[in-house]
Amino acid sequence: MIKKFDEIKNYNTVVDCTHLTDWSCVSVQGIESKNFLQNMLSINIKNIHNNTYMIGSHCNIYGKVISILIIFPFQKGYAYIQRKSVTEYQINELKRYAMFSKVNISEETNYFILGIQGYTDQQIYSCFKIKVTNTKDSINIFEYGMILRLERKKNRFLILIKKNKLYNFNIKIKSCNEKILNNIWLSYAIDSGFPIIDKKNCSKIIALHTNLESLKGIDFDKGCYYGQEAIARLKFKSKVKYSLFWLKSMTCILPVHQTTDFFYFQRKCVEYQENFNWLIAGKVLAVSFTKQNKIWIQCILKNNLDKKKIFRVEGLEKIYFKINKIF
Repeated sequence: MIKKFDEIKNYNTVVDCTHLTDWSCVSVQGIESKNFLQNMLSINIKNIHNNTYMIGSHCNIYGKVISILIIFPFQKGYAYIQRKSVTEYQINELKRYAMFSKVNISEETNYFILGIQGYTDQQIYSCFKIKVTNTKDSINIFEYGMILRLERKKNRFLILIKKNKLYNFNIKIKSCNEKILNNIWLSYAIDSGFPIIDKKNCSKIIALHTNLESLKGIDFDKGCYYGQEAIARLKFKSKVKYSLFWLKSMTCILPVHQTTDFFYFQRKCVEYQENFNWLIAGKVLAVSFTKQNKIWIQCILKNNLDKKKIFRVEGLEKIYFKINKIF
């Protein structure tokens, strides 16, 4: 149980943070922001209350995912965090339908997005000088930003903080290679089953082929939104033939250029071995390289595959994978 703020205010822990440069924050403000987003996203915006967030998606009319996002109340509207590589395109797609709505859509450039993992709630709240009133809240607001608790059991947090107030708090930005640090957070997303949709896969993956439904990122009762008809048709005709998979390399390997260029393998084919042949099973969403010299793959594969199958990825010769988890 989390202690009251007064009992922990003397914590002197310096909290290590990762600056998540591969992610961005988009703000949708205005008196019609709720109704506008209700018509655009796959979740029911009315279920987002103060101090809560939801995971959802913005799809095209064919039910294919433009972006998967974490959305929450912000200022006089909403904000959401998504992969930076899709932000420009995703904002432009929203603006196409915002001409007659009283909303303002923009990338929020006055804030840093930080990732924190491995610290207790007490340490985090003390560091950002937050007086805890409800330990069940998934968002806690402080003077210059907010904390989103991603996973309680694994102590993972996202921090949205004003750039000019960053050093008002007892935090330290990790100075390691940003590419490596962002890769670590990509590993956390793969581990938790958060689907990664970057530019190469934008508008190419059907929402139901990810695990958005299990993340409560698709609402089948809310009514119309872009892509709703295609998604509902696939769902109720039981034609969902693909799922989100997490593959792990079977042996430890030394990092080479290709395996540390995490965007290179997105959209590459994943193949499985059938007798002496290799057959295409699906496509790569994301790749990360772990501290244990293993490669993790997040991919969309056929959901009728034998769990004992051996896999390989286009461009990764002599590196073989096995299923670690199906989401």
